[in-house]
Amino acid sequence: RSPVEDVKWYIKGAEEWLKAVFEDLKGKPPRNGRLKHLVALPLVGTGKGGAQHFAGGIVLSLLPVLYDAANRYNYDIAVVSIKKTTFAAIQLERNRFCEKYKLWEDIFSTTQINEARRLADLAIHDRLVLFLGAGVSVGAGLPSWKELLDHLAEIAKLDKGNLDSLSTMNYLDSASVIEIWMGSEQFLKSIAARLVVNDYSLSSALLAGLPVSQVVTTNYNQMFELASRSIGLDVAILPYAPAGNCDRWILKMHGCTSHPEDLVLTREHYLRYATRRSALSGIVQSLLITNHMLFVGFSLNDDNFYRIADEVKRALGRANPRTKQTSESSQSDPVDGGDTKVASASSTPSTTKHEEKFGTQLQLIHNPVTAILWKEDFQIIPMMDEKSDLRVAARRLEIFLDYLLSLATTTKEFLLKPQYEELLTSSQITLRNSLLDFIKSLPKEVSVAPEYETVVSMFKTLGWDSSDLENQSDVA
Repeated sequence: RSPVEDVKWYIKGAEEWLKAVFEDLKGKPPRNGRLKHLVALPLVGTGKGGAQHFAGGIVLSLLPVLYDAANRYNYDIAVVSIKKTTFAAIQLERNRFCEKYKLWEDIFSTTQINEARRLADLAIHDRLVLFLGAGVSVGAGLPSWKELLDHLAEIAKLDKGNLDSLSTMNYLDSASVIEIWMGSEQFLKSIAARLVVNDYSLSSALLAGLPVSQVVTTNYNQMFELASRSIGLDVAILPYAPAGNCDRWILKMHGCTSHPEDLVLTREHYLRYATRRSALSGIVQSLLITNHMLFVGFSLNDDNFYRIADEVKRALGRANPRTKQTSESSQSDPVDGGDTKVASASSTPSTTKHEEKFGTQLQLIHNPVTAILWKEDFQIIPMMDEKSDLRVAARRLEIFLDYLLSLATTTKEFLLKPQYEELLTSSQITLRNSLLDFIKSLPKEVSVAPEYETVVSMFKTLGWDSSDLENQSDVA
């Protein structure tokens, strides 16, 4: 068969599979409170299925089929890959497809599109850092604060009278009471055991794909670490391991399930935070000053973060005393920091001087109080207005993160891969062929030169593999 016939054969198989999945999902609710079922498939045939040499043709033919299936069967579809080259090719072509048919404009406002482009540019130029809260984890079924405390109270065997009393208290104080009842060691180990993860949310996967090397999180769980390592990144967890030459480090502000003794959950833990973890606070302060921080799944109402941000503002001479600046934790906050309820694009105060702000917060539902409280310090980008369904807003946030990731993806990962030639422009093909001619023309003796490894490293970042040399001689 010709390559064209092969592509059609693989695409037909994908169509049949998508229909079979639809039939199988009938009558079944989406998992973890999602608005729609989430269906995942690889770039069919391009692993060891025989289609790796015409992967570009598979990408071009598969995308329209996937969009048609998503509309016809009313479920969401994620194309997954652990290979950077394959993933970059899919993202780039999908973004071209959406722009051609103005699909992004059908989903997002002009403001949201411009903000995504701004954030992508910061990521590409290594100026973006992530700050992740509990909202990133809830898509994988982790408990809310209330659900976690109920679980701990059940382990502690509290009677109904004590449970009723706990329900009237702030979550931090409720946690303190349960810790006294259970004993500190059992309390912390029970939390860690409940938050063990074996997989990760779609939001975690999308954020892990961004070209970001520095991440801060209040989450105890190891979901983002798992997502980062699944795509081949060498990850260091601070303060438990030195950053060294890793691809990405993740600072665990409130501890980690791998070290239960360090978890920050009760009132006493928060009060002692500044004394015990001043070095960690200093890292966050430095990031706020030197980079642009993107907050996802974090409601900006954490007491420790308030103190850190205030110290940064005072250090920069930006302290702005406010009256009526009170903040009570939401009674629906999920575990690990901050709720996922958020603000709206039309009414959020904005500024053209983004560089003067410390960061950007992605919110689900418009919260005018948050917008007023932080308008001088953070750009607020809500997904939906106040009257929207939370599940609709959560899905919109996932799509926004997907859009952001597509904008932060370039052809450099696969420029020198012959199987993706169909995805390149004429100028990119000319550049690629010139680079391949150069590398093939080098005499063998240059390999001993100290600079040779630097040249090879640069070519590898563009998708070059020395094993491709025989095939590259046939590339047009």
